[in-house]
Amino acid sequence: MRSLMPQSPYGPVRHRRISVIICTRNRADALAQAFAALRAATDQRRERDIEVVVVDNGSVDETPAVIARFADAAPFRVVTVTEPRRGLARARNAALQLASGDLLVFVDDDCELHPDFFRRLRRHYANDREPVVRGGRVELADERDMPVTLKLSGKVERLDRKTPPGGFIHGCNMTIPREVVHDIGAFDERFGAGARFRSAEDTDYLVRSFLHGVPVEYVPDVVVRHRHGRRTREAAIEAVVAYAFGNGALYTKHLRRAPFLMNHVRWTLFGSVREVGGGAPFDRALRIPNRRIAVANVRGIAAFVRASMAGGDLDSGPRVLGGPWRRRLKRAWASGTASVNESRAAGEASLRRRAWRELVGPREA
Repeated sequence: MRSLMPQSPYGPVRHRRISVIICTRNRADALAQAFAALRAATDQRRERDIEVVVVDNGSVDETPAVIARFADAAPFRVVTVTEPRRGLARARNAALQLASGDLLVFVDDDCELHPDFFRRLRRHYANDREPVVRGGRVELADERDMPVTLKLSGKVERLDRKTPPGGFIHGCNMTIPREVVHDIGAFDERFGAGARFRSAEDTDYLVRSFLHGVPVEYVPDVVVRHRHGRRTREAAIEAVVAYAFGNGALYTKHLRRAPFLMNHVRWTLFGSVREVGGGAPFDRALRIPNRRIAVANVRGIAAFVRASMAGGDLDSGPRVLGGPWRRRLKRAWASGTASVNESRAAGEASLRRRAWRELVGPREA
């Protein structure tokens, strides 16, 4: 039987140095708790072969002071950068240009690492014969928060064509080998918090990795605790609907290369019909009907189609790190330094053409 996973183009790999990437905006209190948990996790096994890259995405609270105190006291390298253009994907791309690690660990500013996080993570990557994108368990850090943005499955799973990619791995606990970034490129800046399509910049990266032949794996023992602060049903539903909107746009972006993604919209639409006859809602705990999710999916599809027909905001599209971009990033990683402005300027002449190819997909043979 033919495997549903595309064949990986990589050979044996080893991972040593870790770059922990934290992007933040106006969450000084939560960020301080995240830093404290990170220090505890590194002290647990005297983890020193790491660096931390912190991107301030235009904070106006005490965030800069919290970052400065952490950097001054840390026993490892801390790289800080300000990305004034709002958008989580933009902040993550700024971090990609500065990170020097072999393994890039993305953690949100409102998440706390389990004390044994690094030992467990290194164990999973120790014997890989090919690069694997991984994500772990996401638990609640505060029981007053609503049960959203969590991943509580207790079994190891790999993404396939039948598995909904949204929520398979959360961007608040996601690890990407450096060589995957070289080939896949940067995050699509049209997606994610603060951007046009509101979410799914992490899911887009998972889909692009999968289509490139990179295994995408969930491992339940690599744990973070999420302190997201949504304490009303309305706030929780708003977040879930935003994810569904972003997923609709994402499925449309990949329609040519991955038409099977639209099956997830179809199943939600069917769920809406079944729900009329007493079928299960999309989310029992929050009582979210399938109809709300289906409508958000369709609105996301429509938004992406409108952007495509209008030519799209291509300067905010996927920045594929090939050619000059790839060479600059490799030099930056090798030296441990990078100029954000110079890296952004590289390849601008061909950026629109590359973004459009990513938008519409390759031509059919």
